[in-house]
Amino acid sequence: MTMDLTLYPISKSEGSRPPGLYSLHVAEAAGRATRSRKVDRLILYLVMTGDELLRPDQQDQLLVYLAEIYYKTSGSSTAAIRKITEELNRILLEINLRYARKGQQGIGWLSAAVLRAEQFYLTQSGPMSAFLIKTGLVQHLYDPSMIGRGLGQGRSTPISYYQADLHPDEALLLAAQPSSSWNIETLDEMNEGGPVGLRRRLFDQSDPDTNAVLIQAKEGDGNIFVSGTKAASPETPPESPQVSKQQVEVAAGTIVGLRGVQVAPPVSQDYAPAQDEGGTAAQEQKVSEDDTAYGPTVETQQEVSGKSTKVDLSPVWKAVGTFIAMFAGFLRRVGRSFQPLFLRISPAEDFLKIPSSTMALIALTVPVLIVIVASVAYFKLGRAAQYDVLYTQAQELALESQSQTDLSAQRANWEVVLKTLDQVEAIDITPETLALRAKATSILDEMDIVKRVNFQPAIVGGLPDSAQINRMVVIDNDLYMLDETSGNVMRAQLTSQGYKLDPSFQCGPGVEGDNLVGPLIDITRWPEGYQPNAELVVFDSSGNALFCNPGEVPKAVTLSTPPSTSFDDLAAMTISLGDVYVVDPQSNAVWIYWNGEFGNEPQLFFNAEIPRLEDVVELTVNYDELYLLHNDGSLTLCVFSGLGVAPTRCTELEYEDLRPGHENTPMTPTDPFTQILLNPPPDPSLYFLEPQSRAIYHFSLRNLAYQKQYKSHQSLADGDATAFAVDPVKRNFFLAIGNNVYYGIIP
Repeated sequence: MTMDLTLYPISKSEGSRPPGLYSLHVAEAAGRATRSRKVDRLILYLVMTGDELLRPDQQDQLLVYLAEIYYKTSGSSTAAIRKITEELNRILLEINLRYARKGQQGIGWLSAAVLRAEQFYLTQSGPMSAFLIKTGLVQHLYDPSMIGRGLGQGRSTPISYYQADLHPDEALLLAAQPSSSWNIETLDEMNEGGPVGLRRRLFDQSDPDTNAVLIQAKEGDGNIFVSGTKAASPETPPESPQVSKQQVEVAAGTIVGLRGVQVAPPVSQDYAPAQDEGGTAAQEQKVSEDDTAYGPTVETQQEVSGKSTKVDLSPVWKAVGTFIAMFAGFLRRVGRSFQPLFLRISPAEDFLKIPSSTMALIALTVPVLIVIVASVAYFKLGRAAQYDVLYTQAQELALESQSQTDLSAQRANWEVVLKTLDQVEAIDITPETLALRAKATSILDEMDIVKRVNFQPAIVGGLPDSAQINRMVVIDNDLYMLDETSGNVMRAQLTSQGYKLDPSFQCGPGVEGDNLVGPLIDITRWPEGYQPNAELVVFDSSGNALFCNPGEVPKAVTLSTPPSTSFDDLAAMTISLGDVYVVDPQSNAVWIYWNGEFGNEPQLFFNAEIPRLEDVVELTVNYDELYLLHNDGSLTLCVFSGLGVAPTRCTELEYEDLRPGHENTPMTPTDPFTQILLNPPPDPSLYFLEPQSRAIYHFSLRNLAYQKQYKSHQSLADGDATAFAVDPVKRNFFLAIGNNVYYGIIP
């Protein structure tokens, strides 16, 4: 289906260009575009932050140049977008290195969108936001790791990728500075009034500093329209001319030659257009050092064909020369001030007559200048050389690993490759390092039987910053999360947009009837048909149970205690077939409340043989088998016996390794497991959470034979994993890292 696109810049500023919305460029394939780019429509949205070193017209000129590169780059759309993003990063970095004054830096934020039929590809560099607005569904495309990052800060190019469908009567909202009132819920409500209503409400509910572009799609002939930037009348028909197979320049600027772009021409002269595609550079123009704050002219040296260029070391020598000139000038001034004195006194008295303060100043200045010059040389030359050495080492180790026949040695080599790449990427992240890392990771995944999970943020709008999720339970379409910070349980309901928090849900510490419930330590599903009727039961460490239901006030009961026993520091609990098992480290006991009857006296799980319980962090039960997980990651299996002639037996289990090269050997996890879950039939087995690597391990029952482990396919929030859950019906994993909760389909 062919669609028309209409772009509406959104801002409440006066004039033709809102503050910060310095460049918006739309382009379609010209006659000389490569075959793979013929049907692509490109939208570039650039915002400069910090000390702006480029005027708006210069930014426009850059985007025209980048669009030309895009349409002459073959291959996938994402590869072409990455190429122009890297080129923009290189140009801005060169400007910052050469011409920014001390403490000044211009940082670029870029959203690049490509529409091909009804498929669009979006990349973001910097903390840009995007909202995909459909009827009844709004998606927020945003990468939190981009905060504080942008283009022009370093050799590596920060970039996030997204892909989705865009159909008629749907919209994409790009925002460098979203309005404070925009979120998934409000945008969903705004969209109920149709395209015109959406535009009107976006304008009406924007802040004074809002900086955004609305892209609306409708059935048409494949044309592109760009609305005027006047914010008073969002219903006004687009003012910009129709675009059909031609590039559109939204703001002033001049198309430049493919072999170079002038990013800061003199104010007093006009631009000279490119002469031909063969590479004749735009007209050279001189700029004095006293010119505008935008800096002198810069010409890029990279051809569109992508050929590598020589490293430009002129910034190093320019910096060295600058400091040498400054120091020489200082010495000349000192010499002139002391010249009359030198003429009157003898050489032997020279150093005696120079004030000690002046001598101290000279003694301090010279080392400082030497250190500065050396530092500049190191950062320009030393880091690049260090990168080359380390990357070469990583390549050689990779080649050596491929020739290894011993699996243990091969695994060790690939692990060293990754550690070496960590050092390389601390200097710079390049496509070469990413490719080698992907290869090493893929090989190690195959050797370690690792499956990658496509984890996505689960909670719409996220959780409070103070939240620390340490237990989770999935019940039908609800996700229950225990917050260690507050001691409360939060409920999130599954919707078409993800899991939304239920603010009315009550389940937490406080006075419930005659019971004083303390901070909660564990949660689990309460079985159907048992009394009282509830979805969830939670426990505090003092032996209080709280039954929670959506829309109802929680009901609390106190667990009856065995004779001469009090519950002061319970550690964990679980339910199996309606029976409740409670770990009581203080009494070195596991108590069983048969059929969940907390009013009856519990039975001790053990008889003659009782394992160590003071360090148990979690437990699970499979029929008569009790699995106790200790804080060092070890596991104890106890098999219950109700017969006096056959006492309960406990065994310290070993994890059995079945990975290639480690078959039938004991397996010791790198870091201790912290949580355990029983996977029910038809695949009865055990899942463990390893927090540091944020991995979920899968073992068989009884002999604890390693099956596989699951790790995230993409980067997640920083920190150790704090909780996990499994939905065996929908086959979903849930993973919590502090206040960040993710979910993904089990591969």
